[in-house]
Amino acid sequence: MNVLQIRNGIIASLLRSYPDLPVYGEKIRQNFSEPCFFISALNSTIRKEIGSRYRFGAEFEVQYFPPKCLKTNEELYKAGEALIPALSDAETEDGAIRPKSVRYAVKDGVLHFYLSFTWFALEDMGSAPGISEIKTEVRNG
Repeated sequence: MNVLQIRNGIIASLLRSYPDLPVYGEKIRQNFSEPCFFISALNSTIRKEIGSRYRFGAEFEVQYFPPKCLKTNEELYKAGEALIPALSDAETEDGAIRPKSVRYAVKDGVLHFYLSFTWFALEDMGSAPGISEIKTEVRNG
């Protein structure tokens, strides 16, 4: 599992729940049409755990740009509530993953919906070279 797979899973969840709305995953064109969603990966982390385990984390932001006629905060908060079940999991090639936490805020007429994911993976020891196969180079100076 990786950040790109989770992002694609979030996009698929949005398209399943809102098939008539465009979802942008790379960048929004300058003259995009509202309503639409824009999703971006904000940050990701990797932390070594015990043995060959690694803990991965990623945070995503889903922005909802409503139609101009629905730009009231009340409507945007309702949209935020509706996104909670719609984004309850992201289907990836390795299976579904649920967000560890979700939160949302309304700023400047746009809904900002944040999802945090955590998952674990084992290091593939089979692909690492053995000690006898590691080459070293010593430089003087």
